[in-house]
Amino acid sequence: MNAKPDWSIADADELYRISGWGAGYFRLNADGNLVVSAPLRNGKTAEIAMLDLIEGMEVRGKSMPVMLRVQNLLENQIKLINESFSKAIADSNYRGKYRGVFPIKVNQQAQVIEDIVRFGKPWQHGLEAGSKAELMIALSMLSEPGPLIVCNGYKDREFVELGLGMTKLGFQVIFVIETPAELPIIVESSQAMGVRPVIGVRAKLFSRVSGRWNATSGDRSMFGLNASQLVGVIDGLKAAGMLDCLQFRRNGQNGCFF
Repeated sequence: MNAKPDWSIADADELYRISGWGAGYFRLNADGNLVVSAPLRNGKTAEIAMLDLIEGMEVRGKSMPVMLRVQNLLENQIKLINESFSKAIADSNYRGKYRGVFPIKVNQQAQVIEDIVRFGKPWQHGLEAGSKAELMIALSMLSEPGPLIVCNGYKDREFVELGLGMTKLGFQVIFVIETPAELPIIVESSQAMGVRPVIGVRAKLFSRVSGRWNATSGDRSMFGLNASQLVGVIDGLKAAGMLDCLQFRRNGQNGCFF
């Protein structure tokens, strides 16, 4: 009863904000159908209406709802983020380098991670593991050293020893300390295995965020080190003769990695 008689495609685009979230990959065509535009490696673009795609799946006996993943979009996004950082670094005369990692917890499907590793290979795009299972996934997906493997989350001795074993194989594994209890595990395991690990830390900020996670942000956060704990980590590494393991690289020199 309240529908506008002169409802247009532009009205639909404005209502559903397609131009805003579509990022150029999704748009409405002249018939009012949602279209996905997939960039091709030859510089051209392939387009298909979602309604045609759904009808094709139904002909093959597929029922809705389905989750649709377009490989071309994933490949283009990985290319875009790496090339954008490279351009910004060159424009700013920044002397560092961008090293991207994909958090496995975001999507643990084998096909997705395989595609990310394959498409990210020219930029050595790495993986972030937050558990032993995810670290095993990273080990199985990365066929050769080069990309970073960032170890976040809770780390028990098995997790640490697995990461140190990967370090022995030549992989670039970074252990990010999130609680003080992780330091002695990393120190003892690395000394027992004869491995010099690369260590980072997660700092706990005092500023708090708004929204759903407000109650666990700032100094109430479960993970991260406050200033006194950070000093304790530095003192602990110094006592173990491993302060050089807490590092970053800049112009060939080592320093603290945060």
